[in-house]
Amino acid sequence: MELARLPAPCTRSLLFSDYAAIFQIADADLAKIRKRTDWPEIDLCLHLSPGTPAMAAVWLLLGKTRYPALFYETFASRSWVTDIPFDLTIDVIPELLRNPDLHLRHLAAESPSEVAGFEQIAGDCQALRIAVGRAKRAAIRSVPVLLLGESGTGKEMFTRAIHDAGPRRKGPFVPVNSAAVSRDLLESQLFGHKKGAFTGADRDRAGAFEHAHGGTLFLDKIGECDASMQAKLLRALQPDPAAGPCQLKFRPVGDSDERSCDVWVLSVSGGQD
Repeated sequence: MELARLPAPCTRSLLFSDYAAIFQIADADLAKIRKRTDWPEIDLCLHLSPGTPAMAAVWLLLGKTRYPALFYETFASRSWVTDIPFDLTIDVIPELLRNPDLHLRHLAAESPSEVAGFEQIAGDCQALRIAVGRAKRAAIRSVPVLLLGESGTGKEMFTRAIHDAGPRRKGPFVPVNSAAVSRDLLESQLFGHKKGAFTGADRDRAGAFEHAHGGTLFLDKIGECDASMQAKLLRALQPDPAAGPCQLKFRPVGDSDERSCDVWVLSVSGGQD
């Protein structure tokens, strides 16, 4: 059983409510534990009682998302398991995306040109304002997005606006037109390949997933991929529940080992722009 605690210097040198600093230290410590070879056999336990409320909040968020854990509390020489009756990824996030947040409802009352990142979006009808509000919420949380719409509705421009409105705006924006690449080459373009993987592969080549690391991967016309390619994409786009929606794994063509990347995926389907 693994008991995780904030290191002693944290309680002495950090501001008690410095969430960012507390998160960085706690996340780094838990990441080291997760890299251990015996991680699959570890029952991670987080002690919520010591420290400040900010520290307990960080432990709670990490233990319910990236690092699934059992929570303990102690008081007056007693200890007990604390049941946290919700799952952030299953119960909370979908609800947040369905129902507008109170502090973001004002987006529906603003013209797209007044919302940071969406200045280039033309139009000012209520439906467009609602769409921009939903897109802004998705951008803030870096959750995967699939845009559907008829030809000429500006889906690609809208996708770029979502990228510009999110926390990865300074990272790379890597577009891949799934319909413009042959079926045989699309897998290599997305995941890369090893030297000798096929005729003409004279060197190792990084794919779009690696090029988009730390930023956004835009998959245009994803619905036009054939069934076998969609199956491979599905495997790559399914994040580790303990690692977050942007922590993805893929396997280059001809490689026996998986690779990891930190990529926010935005997709478009439903016609040509």
